[in-house]
Amino acid sequence: MGLNLTKLQRLQAAIAAVNTKIANEKAAAIAEAAQERAAAEAAASLAAEQKSNSDTTLHLTELTTNKNSLVAKISSINSTLSEINTHLLSIPGLSSSASATTVYDTLITHASTISGYVTEAVKIRSDLDISYNNLKKAAGSYSSNFSYLATAASEYSTATSGYSVISTARATADSAVSAALKKLSSLKSAEDAASARAAAEASAAAALATQAEQTSQLALQVASAVNQNAFSYVTVPGHSNVTASTETDSLSIVAGDNISLSTNPTSKSITINANDTSVNWAEVQSKPSIPSITVSGNSIYITV
Repeated sequence: MGLNLTKLQRLQAAIAAVNTKIANEKAAAIAEAAQERAAAEAAASLAAEQKSNSDTTLHLTELTTNKNSLVAKISSINSTLSEINTHLLSIPGLSSSASATTVYDTLITHASTISGYVTEAVKIRSDLDISYNNLKKAAGSYSSNFSYLATAASEYSTATSGYSVISTARATADSAVSAALKKLSSLKSAEDAASARAAAEASAAAALATQAEQTSQLALQVASAVNQNAFSYVTVPGHSNVTASTETDSLSIVAGDNISLSTNPTSKSITINANDTSVNWAEVQSKPSIPSITVSGNSIYITV
């Protein structure tokens, strides 16, 4: 009985030893697996952090690029707005439609430029926001990314500090163009009115000059008409009339037989003498008078 008990005890001890060994091996396996899992997790965490660092760096580069682009675009907008304001100040002093047209055309160009800049700036701002949000997501809570986050926040603040000009740039440009157009229209209307007035005055002056010329020509014609108070024809009773063919036609007086004619330009006279030697002077002397010329009204009478 004692022997059987000892064998049983040894068997129980052996079983206990086996169970202990199994338990120890299991615990060791569990510990090893835990270590391997921990190592794997650490490796994964490190890889994740490294990827986070890489992605954060990449997004920071994108953000910086967008920041530089946005700052440059805002600077261009401000520069163009400065030119617009300079032209806007000059508008009240414009005195001709030509100068107003030049300013208006320039402002139109600037307004178009501003519009393009604003469109580009809005797109860059959108890209900037995307880059900044992606960077914050990529950085996570890794302390190794804290410096990147600080840099990103500073870059973002710099990029957006002057962005408010975007909301007023187009309105400012449009207002300047409107002011220039209003000035141009006013000057153009005034110049058109002055031009119309000058044209009317010139037309009136031309009409007066024409009338004066016509009056002068008429006076000249009247003055040059040397026979304006002359007879149109000469009548000899029993004979055909001698009619003038032109305003300055000449009348020729022809001496007949035994008649001589002489003229005196100074006294503007014509002398008619009878020189017939065959005349019976005794008979002639009995005549009451010698041949004479009598002018009555529009007729000339020669009496012998």
